[in-house]
Amino acid sequence: MLAAVLGTALLVAALLAAALLVAALRAPRSASASTRGVGVYVWSRVSDSGTTTHVAVYDFASHRVRQLTHPPDLSVDYGPRVSPDGRYVLFGRATKTLRFEVRVIGLDGRGERRLDHGSRLAPDGATHPVWAPDGHHVIYTMQTGDRPGELWLTDLAGAFPVRITAGSPWLSESAPTFAPAGYRVVLAHDPTGRTALFRQDRDGSHSVQLTAWSLGVGVAHLSTARSGPTRDLLAFTVGAQLATMPATCRSVAACYAKLRYVAPGRIALGVAWAGGRAIVFHDPTQGHRREGTLWALIWYGDRPVLRELPIADHAEPTWRHIPLE
Repeated sequence: MLAAVLGTALLVAALLAAALLVAALRAPRSASASTRGVGVYVWSRVSDSGTTTHVAVYDFASHRVRQLTHPPDLSVDYGPRVSPDGRYVLFGRATKTLRFEVRVIGLDGRGERRLDHGSRLAPDGATHPVWAPDGHHVIYTMQTGDRPGELWLTDLAGAFPVRITAGSPWLSESAPTFAPAGYRVVLAHDPTGRTALFRQDRDGSHSVQLTAWSLGVGVAHLSTARSGPTRDLLAFTVGAQLATMPATCRSVAACYAKLRYVAPGRIALGVAWAGGRAIVFHDPTQGHRREGTLWALIWYGDRPVLRELPIADHAEPTWRHIPLE
């Protein structure tokens, strides 16, 4: 009798996990949800003391910068991402004891909490957190010992984590980015540390390699535009250079032929899309402020134009706004 009850409980748990996964990965983004969160840009900034790296927020309307997170000494907060509804910021934290965590905080600076289950199941911790398409769940990479990294999904309470990739015997996957058209692009790592981008169906099937292992790409970001020149456009870094490429090309050679370096002379960190119409990044080597300079590559029709973002105590901008709609 006890075995039957336990078996039924395990079956129910498995069905609930499957339902959670389907809902999180297939829920479409509405047009309003994809643009409501672009009033700010978030990135990682070194503190005045130089002993921590925290998440900073830039407001497109006021041009002001503020500190959002306050990590412990010798910790690094990295990879922040604003939720589709603009209410939360998801980020990773690496502590001085080399513990890796996934955290979320309100855009108002309240309610910071840890979401991953690394302390219980994977002592090496969790990295590369991203928002799932529904905006109510997060996906991160869990690394345990010498095993390749696997993708896990959880809700904003950090409850009921679900593994969503079976794990390759030699490839790690991280930082999936989702297209409105229903596919995703993931960053894959091989055992030697090389990286490449792969396009997959939303459930991880039908994988197509987009970049050569020798190129050495960083985390990719897909435009949320449903039409126009930036539809299906990937933004990522090669070294520290900002590059774009259509995610729909069918081979490594075809993708390489369409790869473009779009911010010559600039170091590009913290790459993010704003409303599908602009790529925002920061260059820590330019200017005399802690944040360096902030830049936006903005599409006016079919023509991308690189603009420096004004900061509140800088001169007034010579252009009006990023076209978010």
